[in-house]
Amino acid sequence: MPSFGRHHGSDRPSGPVPSTQHVINAADDPDALGHLIYALVTDPSRHEPGSPLWQRWLFAARALLRHDILPEHWPALRRGLGDSAVLKEYGELLASLTTGPDSWPFDHLDEDALADLYTLLLENVGVERLQRPLRSGFIQEEDRLVDLLRHLPLSLASCGTHTAAAALHRLAQAYLQVWQLRMLARDTTRTAADHSLRPLEPEQLIRLATDHQARLVRDARQLLDLVRESLAAMEKDLQGYNGTAVTLWNRNQHRFTSSTQCWPCWEDDLSDAVASFLRRDIGGHRVVVNREVQVRRDSLPGLRTDVQIEAPASLDTGQHTLRVIIEAKGCWNPELPTTARTQLRAYLSEPDTAGLLLVGYFNCTRWNTKKRSCPATNHDIDDVRREQHEQVRQLTHEGRLLAAAHVLECRLPDEDSDWRKTADEPT
Repeated sequence: MPSFGRHHGSDRPSGPVPSTQHVINAADDPDALGHLIYALVTDPSRHEPGSPLWQRWLFAARALLRHDILPEHWPALRRGLGDSAVLKEYGELLASLTTGPDSWPFDHLDEDALADLYTLLLENVGVERLQRPLRSGFIQEEDRLVDLLRHLPLSLASCGTHTAAAALHRLAQAYLQVWQLRMLARDTTRTAADHSLRPLEPEQLIRLATDHQARLVRDARQLLDLVRESLAAMEKDLQGYNGTAVTLWNRNQHRFTSSTQCWPCWEDDLSDAVASFLRRDIGGHRVVVNREVQVRRDSLPGLRTDVQIEAPASLDTGQHTLRVIIEAKGCWNPELPTTARTQLRAYLSEPDTAGLLLVGYFNCTRWNTKKRSCPATNHDIDDVRREQHEQVRQLTHEGRLLAAAHVLECRLPDEDSDWRKTADEPT
């Protein structure tokens, strides 16, 4: 094969630029491999396009694609691709590689490098070309880079790690038009969660066996189930004997009489009440055996009013913080039929995050609608439940998103119930 050559008294490679095949074959020769590495660490942007040193860098970069040392030297390759002219010609080299549809030589790169390569190539090719429909069921020669751009996210997803899921999530956020990235990010997050399951410690097993309130939370779905159990307990507290539902209502006098005017609290107050109950019921280590659950609500002016439940990631798994985001609405809110699609969906692109559409149901005979109107008057609680569950079903069809709906009964008892006498008694 043609020699790379040496300057006298120097380790710098010199001599004629080898052919493409020779450079690729050189990656299997230990001596020639050193010359390829040296060529790669030079800065190609400092040389004229088409010059011998420019071409040497490109050939070295292409040859090392098939070598298992490429991850070690990816930073050098990445620096060279920072020049737009180098990137453009490198893309043309990649397009000339002879590969099958699923045999691109990048699978030994780590997750962050694969995402970085995808970003570079997509910026070069453009989203419009990526989304161009295939003609006659095959990719034309000029679209080999499109083939590669479709393969790289799949290669990332096949890693099945939390790092891969995070990388796909970053790409999905950067390229909202490429909707497939969001799907892959969610699927990879679930796969990574399955792979990161670990055997329980003996103390955890003992606690689960002896404490019937204890729960094991390892992923966002289990955290969502825990929150829903807690909300069911809250509803019993609201509607039970001497129920606390009265704390969610405003009234114009301290006694309940036939002339008492009642109207629901504001949605912010409902969110505060929910956050407070969850904090007492499942906060800290009281219920969850392997995580400390935190319940937050940003209630300062200008910040969102959602309730956010978090459980920290397990150590050494690379997993993200587990989250459940609650979007709380009163049953009078005119946006209720579209909340899941227009508001809750925005939170669910985050890895390891579940959503909960919570509706406070207040409709009852004690509600004075002059103080607060309800656009859907006399709507039955079962109708509201069906509407909200249908919203979530449409949002999560195909299982790509993790969400649930919960209608929290906040009604006051009817005026002729015994509850009125109990509520009027001094405490």
